[in-house]
Amino acid sequence: MENINGWQLYSTLPLIAAVLFIYFSANLAPRLRQPWIFRLSVIYAGLLVVPALISDVHYLYILSANKAEAHEYADNRTLADALEKIPVSGSMIATNDLRYPANGYRRDLEQFQLAAIFGQQNFAADLNYIGDTASMLAYKTRALAVLQAVQTLNPADPSCRATLAHSTTGITHFLIHKGYHQPQQIDLPLIYENSDYAVYLNTL
Repeated sequence: MENINGWQLYSTLPLIAAVLFIYFSANLAPRLRQPWIFRLSVIYAGLLVVPALISDVHYLYILSANKAEAHEYADNRTLADALEKIPVSGSMIATNDLRYPANGYRRDLEQFQLAAIFGQQNFAADLNYIGDTASMLAYKTRALAVLQAVQTLNPADPSCRATLAHSTTGITHFLIHKGYHQPQQIDLPLIYENSDYAVYLNTL
């Protein structure tokens, strides 16, 4: 299985090397009586620190101006409010939106919060980190078909009914994120609704 996050470990090596260079050069400069070595280490340290400070200031600006675009910020209050109406035990959720809300919803197929907030079981929450074995790839294909079917959620469509039927999937509830590939009309029992989400009972 390919480690798609391995680059994060190796990306720290240049920084570690730079810090070690600054440390040793700053300590060697007085002993060698070479002031230019010390000045070089100070300049090098500045080149490391200044970009980090600029990045921090920029991120603070994003947090103050538009939190939804921040990398770590995720407002899940309305999602938690909707999930609270679904039993933790014996339920299986399918949704029309698997985007993670941080970064302006730019991380698709990584909606970890669906399972993390209260612990409900989801037919799919994260499809990017499930592995690349044959069984996992088959599951991902099926999960994507379920995702597409929930985005239309037309009980009158035999194909949609077959894809989402409780008898074959175990799905008990549909969590619909309004305004994102939202079905125009859902002829299923509505359990709960707030400004961003609606929860339906699967009677297919």
